[in-house]
Amino acid sequence: MQAIAATGVLQQPFYGDAARSNATVADAVPGTPGTGVDVLIDNATNSTLIPARRYMPGRDVITHILCNWGVNDMAALPSEATWKANYLSILDYLHTRFPQANIYIMRPWRRGFDADAATLNSWIADIVVARSSFVVEGPDEAVWLENGDNGVLETDAGGVHYSALGNALAIEAWKVALGFP
Repeated sequence: MQAIAATGVLQQPFYGDAARSNATVADAVPGTPGTGVDVLIDNATNSTLIPARRYMPGRDVITHILCNWGVNDMAALPSEATWKANYLSILDYLHTRFPQANIYIMRPWRRGFDADAATLNSWIADIVVARSSFVVEGPDEAVWLENGDNGVLETDAGGVHYSALGNALAIEAWKVALGFP
């Protein structure tokens, strides 16, 4: 998850990252000990990052929140109802905490899991409709990450996490989705 303050730019967002490797949407549900999105935000607030890179209530007005969850769920998809309910609880928490922010959802892709990626993308489309007043569909990893080479250059050896090139492409994909030059 990344959040951009009104005074920030895409290259300097505030970060909240999974509290452990292979975290799933269920792990990010608010109230989940150690891994909930509420913990991620609190950790970003209390971070040892320099003040310009850390979220500071009272100083920063968050205007954009970028979410990218789901790739780790592809190894064993939960039920549609459970996954959507979990993701909606995350979005509702974020909206309550940052009511002025638009929330953008990346559509995940993972090498060897094209069918699961398509399933999650359809579930995300439903989620966007359900929260259309503040949630927007973001970039599609199946387009820019798969990139015609099955993500070989853009991801790690397992086809899950971004390589340096993948990170650069992710920034560009988000810039387009957000309408930045």
